[in-house]
Amino acid sequence: MSSLLAHAVRAFALALLVAVPARAEDPQPAPPVPSAVPQRPASAFQAAKVFLDALDAFEKRQGGLGLTSLDAERKPPGKKRGELVRLEIWLAITTPDPKTGRRGADDLVRTLEGNPAVSEAHLFDDYRHAGPNGLAPERRLRLSITWDPAQAPERTVADKTYECHPETYIRIRAGMDKVEVGGIESESDRRPIAGTDWIDERLRIHPNNPEVFLSRLRIHNYALVLEHYHRYATITRIRMQPPTGQNAIDHPDLLWMELELSILEPPPPAPVPPPK
Repeated sequence: MSSLLAHAVRAFALALLVAVPARAEDPQPAPPVPSAVPQRPASAFQAAKVFLDALDAFEKRQGGLGLTSLDAERKPPGKKRGELVRLEIWLAITTPDPKTGRRGADDLVRTLEGNPAVSEAHLFDDYRHAGPNGLAPERRLRLSITWDPAQAPERTVADKTYECHPETYIRIRAGMDKVEVGGIESESDRRPIAGTDWIDERLRIHPNNPEVFLSRLRIHNYALVLEHYHRYATITRIRMQPPTGQNAIDHPDLLWMELELSILEPPPPAPVPPPK
């Protein structure tokens, strides 16, 4: 009897094992698919470089004009247009004859108008500005330029780029050979890019000493390497402003630098699931 009971118990247990399937593991959620790399904003530096290169060539050819200030800023797309870069430039007439300086500025504008990306270039009537600390007045011209990035050549970057922390990156570039802009400060603003999982970090960069002024060439070179050695970096604003007061007398050929740098940051990598 006991053997029959034991046999029945074993048969019942086996039936349970067959009837109750093993519980499947809960499915793991699929990692989110990262969005595509967003388009970089228009480069204010590329627009400024078109003007600075034209001014360099003009100075070597005939001279008579000097750069007093430059402000190039990227403007976001509007309802009926794409993004643009606006440049506001003040030029000083350095030749003794103002008419000669004005004719030279007209030649400079015609050169700029020959660039396909320059959609507008307007030279406004000259104004008379008092010189620093009561010095003789200067005659200046105001040049307004609209630059269309859609008509500009595609930007290129170095074969070897450096996507390190933005604050580290801007300081490494500041010390490069032929740049050497000295100590810098920056303020950061992080903005999510709509429709993506990327971040646009904007850094406003300037010397850490208000008494430090730089040559036009050094400012140009710093902006150039910032864009060239990072796949996702863009200068969205570049300002060169003249010194004032005693600094205008001590540093007549130097300028104050302000840059806004956009660095697009990809989303962090998806977490690796723990081993089973």
